Amino acid sequence: MRLPEDGKPDTVQVWFDADRTPYFYWSIPEAQGITAMGLIAEDRQGAEESLGTFLKERGLEAIEFQSAVVPMHRFELTGNVQTSGRNVFIVGDAAAQVKVTTVGGVVTGLYGAKVLAHTLLRGGDYRKELSNLKVELDLHLLLRKVLNRFNNEDYDRLIDLLGGDLKRIFEERTRDELKQSFLEMIWTEPRLITLGAKAFLRSIL
Repeated sequence: MRLPEDGKPDTVQVWFDADRTPYFYWSIPEAQGITAMGLIAEDRQGAEESLGTFLKERGLEAIEFQSAVVPMHRFELTGNVQTSGRNVFIVGDAAAQVKVTTVGGVVTGLYGAKVLAHTLLRGGDYRKELSNLKVELDLHLLLRKVLNRFNNEDYDRLIDLLGGDLKRIFEERTRDELKQSFLEMIWTEPRLITLGAKAFLRSIL
């Protein structure tokens, strides 16, 4: 769609609206005066309705619509499948090697493919070799289960906390290094635990 008048061609924007989606809306400039805007939703109908309302409220009109189904990681990790006496190995989206916090899977999918290549060359158990990736994806899934319980006030509070040393961690670590930064983030900003715990408890009471 056309880049909004208040949009910047070198700036990605993200909006959180827990009343419409447990994920987020985004705007990523692609070309001169053009931006890709979208959201993640649990189903296609919900995505169309939420995105349509979001655009209408901002006086925006889409040039075209695109959609895709993304498989989401679960705690039980998919590895190789026995089919007619043969080992069939799956990687990437087919194996749901996707970070469910951001629903990104390029880096994790490539990592899964690298692990498979090394396993085939050296021999070994593909599932066991994927243990590091599984821990990474499990942490993202754990965070997603907490974020799904956030309301808009929780997101405001979370953004308020993203400063100082916590900001430094995000600048030094990528979103594909959660395993390395998870405990460091909690140690640096213990209020993250309080925020997540309050959101979780509120959702079950």
